[in-house]
Amino acid sequence: AMIYNGRVIDGKSIYSSIDFYERGLKHFPHNWKMAASLGFNYAYELLPKEKELKSKYRKRAIHWFLKAAEHPDSPPYIKQFALSQMDKEGMRLMAVTFLKKAYATARNAREREILEKRMKSLLSQKDANLWKKWQKQLELGQERDLPYGSKELYINLGFRTGAAPQEPLPGDNAQPTQTPGLP
Repeated sequence: AMIYNGRVIDGKSIYSSIDFYERGLKHFPHNWKMAASLGFNYAYELLPKEKELKSKYRKRAIHWFLKAAEHPDSPPYIKQFALSQMDKEGMRLMAVTFLKKAYATARNAREREILEKRMKSLLSQKDANLWKKWQKQLELGQERDLPYGSKELYINLGFRTGAAPQEPLPGDNAQPTQTPGLP
C-alpha cells in the first residue's frame, strides 16, 4: 500500500516500503509474505542504473526470497523468484544447491518437475547426467539410511559413504541461505 497507493511510484515510496517491511520483519521474522515483498522491492522496484548497486539490491532480493521460501506456507513461485535473481547475479553454484534442497522438499510432482527443468537449464550435459545420478542416489539412500525422515533431513545430514555419485554435482559445497555481502 505504501508503493501502490494511487500516487506516482518514486524512490521515496519504495524506500518507505522497504523500511516498513524491515521493521515488520524484526517483530515477525517468520512472516514469509513480508520477506517476499521485501525481495520484490529490491528486485523489481529499485531499478538503479549503476551495475554495482543493481548487484547489491539483487543480492538483498535473493536473501529475502530465500527467507520467504523457507517457510512451509510460502508458494512455490517464491523459489522461482529467488532462482531468477541468482541466475541474473551469476550465482550458478548457489542456484544448484538451492534447487537440490527445493527439489527434496517439493510438495508435489508438478513442483518437482518445474524445479527439475530449471536444474537442467543450469547444468551442462555432463552435469545433467550427474543430476540424474544424484536423484537416484537421493531416493535409494534415503530409503536405505533414513526411511523415516524427509529428503530435506537426509540431504542436510549428508549422504552416507558410497551413496553419493562419484563426481560431485556443482554446488554440493555451496551455502544457499548465505547471500554474499549480506548480514
